[in-house]
Amino acid sequence: ATATLSYDAQQRGFVFDPYWVLAIDRKHMLQQTLQKVDKAAPGELRKQLKVVFKGEDGVDAGGVTKEFFQLLVAQLFDLSTGMW
Repeated sequence: ATATLSYDAQQRGFVFDPYWVLAIDRKHMLQQTLQKVDKAAPGELRKQLKVVFKGEDGVDAGGVTKEFFQLLVAQLFDLSTGMW
């Protein structure tokens, strides 16, 4: 995984960001995921993924990401989406 080291002028220091955080709504999960992946820089996509469902409490220790991929794959292969 590729992490990012950037300077935060507000905090006056360097920030190490090893994660690409994907914050999405469950109702629009497929559409928002495709949009955010399309707009992400290649370096961001090499980072470890952390998923946040907007409006929900929960720390992604792996379970949220697993649920995200289960729901995403179900939507991708749903005949009504026309994705395949």
